Amino acid sequence: MLYGSCLQDDFANNTLSAVDLAITDYINTASHRQLQYVHAFEPAFGRMKTNLIALATDLKLITIDKTWSYDVKQVQWPPRALKIAQDKQRTKLKQAIDTDAPLLAEWLRGFWNDNMEHIDVSNNLPSAEEVVLESLISRFIYILYVDGIPVSMCWKRRPSRNGCFIAFVYTPNTERGKGYASACVAMCTELFLKEYSFVTLFVVRQQDPNKNLYTNIGYQLVGKSARLKACTE
Repeated sequence: MLYGSCLQDDFANNTLSAVDLAITDYINTASHRQLQYVHAFEPAFGRMKTNLIALATDLKLITIDKTWSYDVKQVQWPPRALKIAQDKQRTKLKQAIDTDAPLLAEWLRGFWNDNMEHIDVSNNLPSAEEVVLESLISRFIYILYVDGIPVSMCWKRRPSRNGCFIAFVYTPNTERGKGYASACVAMCTELFLKEYSFVTLFVVRQQDPNKNLYTNIGYQLVGKSARLKACTE
């Protein structure tokens, strides 16, 4: 996996020249023959793709997983989500436990199925059960309950010193349209911001970048990202 994170155009000349040099050195070592994915933010993504196409002619590169990138430092509560969260008698946000594993695996498969046409779900990925068990060990999964019924989930991913990602936000079909996903994400975001300076997430580009579930909670668009999938010809 190659990863690039150049977001700001105002220093693009110097930074993108460094991208050119890094890709050239990488190709010269012949390490690209083991390359599977490139994940980067624009404008680094476009520059890396151009260089790889020009220099690694033995690779076939496919652009996948085009996403908008967002972050947030303070939650802005939509009225319906706030009403759900404030109803302490009916609403509970709980950290998932081992006995939740079957439900979580079912929901994760549901998430993958919903997003199959927009993201690359490789056959080489671990099973839903394996992904769930790994995250349960780390205590990274949260479930929103209303009247004792699990209605939505949200995962914490890739925590660092200053921030973390939110991922795998999912509400089963029977509970959609009730504001539960917004409430779950807002509650998790507020919880994570007690520990971190910011929270980040990705949204598929098929969604409106300026008006979606996450912007309604206060998430701000910071850039575009995508992945290249490499295949040796």
